[in-house]
This record gives sequence, structure tokens and C-alpha cells, in this order.
Amino acid sequence: MTIVLDEPTTGTERHGLATDDERALLAWADAHPIAADKPEAENGRYKLPHPDTGADTAWTRVTTFIEALDDGQGLTIWKLGLTVRGLVHNDALYTQAKAEHDNDKALRAIAEEAHLWAGSKLSAAIGTALHLATEHHDLGTGHRPPDPWGAHVDAWAAALVDHGITVLPEWVESVVVNTAVGCAGTLDRLVMLPDGRIVVLDIKTGKDPKKATYAVQAGVYANASHAWSPTGYRALPDDLDRSTAVIAHLSATDATCTMLAVDAATGWERAQIVTQVREARRVRGLFTKLPTSGLVDRAIAEVRAAKADPDAAD
Repeated sequence: MTIVLDEPTTGTERHGLATDDERALLAWADAHPIAADKPEAENGRYKLPHPDTGADTAWTRVTTFIEALDDGQGLTIWKLGLTVRGLVHNDALYTQAKAEHDNDKALRAIAEEAHLWAGSKLSAAIGTALHLATEHHDLGTGHRPPDPWGAHVDAWAAALVDHGITVLPEWVESVVVNTAVGCAGTLDRLVMLPDGRIVVLDIKTGKDPKKATYAVQAGVYANASHAWSPTGYRALPDDLDRSTAVIAHLSATDATCTMLAVDAATGWERAQIVTQVREARRVRGLFTKLPTSGLVDRAIAEVRAAKADPDAAD
């Protein structure tokens, strides 16, 4: 099945309803990547050696780990709306959906295209681009996104100054593993607060930065055991404060940046609950075939024997 869309693309994702300003930001991000070593990923997991044993290990992504706390109902409703919006805005998809209405596989593919057309990954792409813009700022590369997005970088820089927060450049966008819960992910920053404490800082660009999952994420990062690089692992700072973290809410809509303190200690406690929930969802080992009396198996065996040697049955 071939689906042809005529909207512009940026990178590998289609963002059919993106504005000109959004397309300009995404194009800038494509043109100004920052070289970084990333671990190999397979089936949504990072493949990294275990820091203690050296054995090849598949690590659950931190973003996947925290999804156990999400309410799936809201996500389902959101996806249904995206499907309808995408079909309404793209006649080719709508026509193809009518033609393939009895083909479940085709309909799933059409729904995914409709989601993309309706902007299912646009917000995430904008957020990733703004993350990149702040990274360029913190590393002093001199690259700045086009207007109006430069105002977001200015808001980020001003918030750091206003709160006396110092970014530790050597820990910008660091891949870390948490062996206690079997997770790996990329923490945005380690920063120093005015009182000298070193804490995890996570940048959020969505509408609501106050989510329980974000506190769990902060707790997992704050309790990470090792930082990965292609040349090996290194320990996180000994004086890393594991009780507190910071969320920088860099609004993608109004170019403001609000700093929020996060109770990372409670987030880490809830991470243990997430581990239990994920374990409780496992099916393996819960079901086995109920043993039979063997009468049916013996009857089948007798029939097969009789067919193989008709004289023996007499």
C-alpha cells in the first residue's frame, strides 16, 4: 500500500499542520545538529554493557519506564481526535481509508499517517529543537535559532541568571544508566544551585510541567549509577543531590521559562512502585496448559497405529 502526501517534510517526520515559523525552527535544527555519541537502540531499548558485569544488556528507556503511571484513557481519546483531524485535512488519506475500510493492516498505516498529518509528533519535534537551541547556548557554539525562537533561548538564559543556576557543560545531554531499575536515558543537565548543590535539571516544553511521571523521571536520573560513553563508564558526581531536582518549563508557546523544584526523593520512591507495576503486568509464567487425563492422546495414538498397521487392529 502506498500513501502519497504532498506536505513539506522536515527530517524524517511529516508535520502537515506546522506553521511557517515552526518549519523554520525544525529546518534550523536539522541544519545545526550537535555531534553526540548515542548508544545503539533496539526495540525501544538501549543496548549497553552492564557497568558491573560487562554483559550486553537491553536497558528500558527512562521515558518508557515512567509510562506505567500514565492514564491511558486520555492518550486514547487524543489519538482518536488526531485520526479524525488528519483525515479531515488530507483528502488523499480520507479517500484511501474508504477504499481500504475492510483491511485492518492498511487502516492502521493510514491512521499513523493521519496522526502525523494532524501533528502527533509536531510538539515533540518543536520540543527537541528547543532543547537543541538551549544546548547550543550552554555550549557556546554561537548558533541561534531564527526568530521568533531566539526569544525562547533568551528566556532560558535569563532564568538561569535569575535563579543563580550554573550549567555544568561536561554533563550536558549525558546518557546515564540506573542499574537499580534497569533503565537508561539522557539527562538534560547537571547544574549547580546558588548554595553549591549539584542537581539534575530537566527541560520540559509541553503545556503542563507538573506531572507525577516527571518527578519519577527526575528520581531515576538523580539516582543513576553510571554515565555512559563509547570509551566506558564514569561515576556521577559524589556530591550529586539525590533529594531535589529542577524542572525548567520552557514554554513552546509564549517564550517564558519557569524553574520548578522537584521532590526527587519521593519520585525515586515512586519509581519502585513503577517497577512493581511493570512486573505485575508481565504474563510470562502466569499460565500453563492444564494437564489432561491422557484419554484423548491415547485414542489418537490408537487410531494412528491402526492406520499404520490395519492387520494389527484385527
